[in-house]
Amino acid sequence: MAEIELFAVEEEIVEVVNWLLDRGCILVPDMHYDSIAIVRLTQVSEIQKIAVSTPHFFVIREDLLESPLSVREVATTDKHFFYVDPRTGGPSLQFYWGRHFEKNGRQHLSETWLSYYDWYEDSVTGERKKISRALLEIYFGCGKMIRAKRRKIQPGKRGFWIGPIVEKLVRSGTVLLGLEGMAAGGADIVP
Repeated sequence: MAEIELFAVEEEIVEVVNWLLDRGCILVPDMHYDSIAIVRLTQVSEIQKIAVSTPHFFVIREDLLESPLSVREVATTDKHFFYVDPRTGGPSLQFYWGRHFEKNGRQHLSETWLSYYDWYEDSVTGERKKISRALLEIYFGCGKMIRAKRRKIQPGKRGFWIGPIVEKLVRSGTVLLGLEGMAAGGADIVP
């Protein structure tokens, strides 16, 4: 899975989402549905509301869909719901809205990411297909926008992008989740 990972606050995440929406993308929440009808979001305010409880989204563009997203049913004696099968139908990108929260008197920030799988299963034919060049252009374009305003930190094998707002938060003690082993939760990687 290819991935662009960044640590970002709400206003920076909104900037990424607006960039995607401005290019005709639709965000579909990865959540439990009451029926096979899935929610398709095109307004950042709607996405922000849902992201509070459902941070993961499928990013699609109707004109680039080669097969509909597949919805699966779970029915047991205890529960009944529908969900989007992550690699059936598409192609799609994956987006995760990172969290900024307080725990034990300290601020914490989780990563935000945009990613894609190299292949998906056509929901009509069952054929395995590669992600389209047109959707890859959206992914790489968004990555270029993210990198233009941030710098890369690489405390290990994985690289993360951070901007001036996050650098300031880390200097004041905010913990970057996943980098807790570093001094002051990542402060040693910020100049």
